[in-house]
Amino acid sequence: MTHLEIICRILTLYSWWIVTNIVLFFYFIAKFYERQSKKKSFYKLFLIPPVLFLTGALRYSLAPDDVIAEPLGETLFFAGGFILAILSTFLSDLMMGGRR
Repeated sequence: MTHLEIICRILTLYSWWIVTNIVLFFYFIAKFYERQSKKKSFYKLFLIPPVLFLTGALRYSLAPDDVIAEPLGETLFFAGGFILAILSTFLSDLMMGGRR
């Protein structure tokens, strides 16, 4: 493995770590909203996407070759994004008073 491949793998992990930290803000917002409004926001579910994102990033960074598409990693990224989209939409509707 060359130095460039190592740097690429480190940058992959670092970028997904940043995304994970941004998603954790949703967790804290949902937790704060549930405490203040006494409405169920299911804030603990917001911990699922970061776990999926980091697992997918680890899968990519530990792949034996320089792969373009790693099926399990892509599936983990998709699942994390899909769950995050559903939860974010739910939280937005909850905070804005529901659909009109």
